[in-house]
Amino acid sequence: MITELKELIQTTNYNPKHLAVIWCTDDGGKFTYWVGWFVGGKFESYQLRTGAKRIPTFCVLHQDLIQIAEFPHDNPIIKIEGNKLVLSIHKASTWNREFGCFELTEWQKSKIQNAA
Repeated sequence: MITELKELIQTTNYNPKHLAVIWCTDDGGKFTYWVGWFVGGKFESYQLRTGAKRIPTFCVLHQDLIQIAEFPHDNPIIKIEGNKLVLSIHKASTWNREFGCFELTEWQKSKIQNAA
């Protein structure tokens, strides 16, 4: 997916100073990955891939820093507020070095399950 993402970034008007987020939607076990960012105040999103296997999703931060973050499907923790993309990962989340992802707290999991 990293190669696919880099190719997409090179062929679009992605600005590396802007935050881009990859998220996953779950349609009955069929996982679709999307990437989106703001260009000129407008949010653009692109489909990355669809598959039967769930894999960690990626948060792309400015410049060449790629940070991996796991998000639940349908992403109630990703919000668009005005012209900002907000990642509402709670400060209590811990970074799992072994798997390269954020571990959601029990409180976050319950909030996400209640929102689903």
